[in-house]
Formats: sequence, C-alpha cells, structure tokens
Amino acid sequence: MGSMPTLIIFYFFWGSGRMKVAIYTRVSTAEQNLNGFSIHEQRKKLISFCEINEWKEYEVFTDGGFSGGS
Repeated sequence: MGSMPTLIIFYFFWGSGRMKVAIYTRVSTAEQNLNGFSIHEQRKKLISFCEINEWKEYEVFTDGGFSGGS
C-alpha cells in the first residue's frame, strides 16, 4: 500500500470572530496520484469537510509539483 498524503487545513481568526480556512493540497508521488489521493480528490474531500462544519470562508492552495526525490 502506498503512502498517504498529508492533508492540511489552517484556521485564521479575525478580531470580529470570523474564521477563514486555508486548505493546502499536494501530491508528492505519482503513486499517491494513482491511488485516489489526487489533488482533485483532496480538494473535493476538504471542501466537503468545510461545508459539513459550516465553515463558509475558505480558500484552496495547491502545490501541484512532485517532491525533489521524484
């Protein structure tokens, strides 16, 4: 079984109590991309997670490159 990608969500709070979420998606190996951990799948799952938690303000950041070891 291949390695799992790291899924990252950052939370930012403003003085008004509003929260904005930054979603970071990345695929570091071709194997991750082929085994259902594509950037598209990560984005879809993390946006769904935000919606389930009623986090309406989010922005997606994507690192589409592969690691230096590839």
